[in-house]
Amino acid sequence: MDLTHPMTTPCGWERVEDATRLELWEFAWAGSAGFSNGRVFPAAILADPAIAILGRRTLYGFAAGCIANRSGLLIGLSNVFAADGGPAYRDAARAAANAFSGGRALVGYDRDGGLDDALACGFQATGALRVWIRDRQDAGE
Repeated sequence: MDLTHPMTTPCGWERVEDATRLELWEFAWAGSAGFSNGRVFPAAILADPAIAILGRRTLYGFAAGCIANRSGLLIGLSNVFAADGGPAYRDAARAAANAFSGGRALVGYDRDGGLDDALACGFQATGALRVWIRDRQDAGE
């Protein structure tokens, strides 16, 4: 996928710009990920010009979505989902690239079917993701 040339946003995809739509987007994202622990994303996130919450709307809510975050040279792609379980990366990557343009490289992380989908549309694996956590009790706090 050539991200250096301007492209159009995939059909039906839009930037989430208000709290009501954010709640609908989050409901679809949480359902596709199997979460049900309440809200995760505060409405204040919508005011950050370096973050774009993107989704494909339907009559009933959002069928797919992602979050793009812009830094100097890169666009981070995360929280990619398709409510029907289908592939979503190609449209998510195009929507993210269009939201911030400028030919920035896209980076992200995923696993299982999401990783397969990302690889199928041109992403390259660079290694395993490791997450480290330090228990507060052990930190002397």
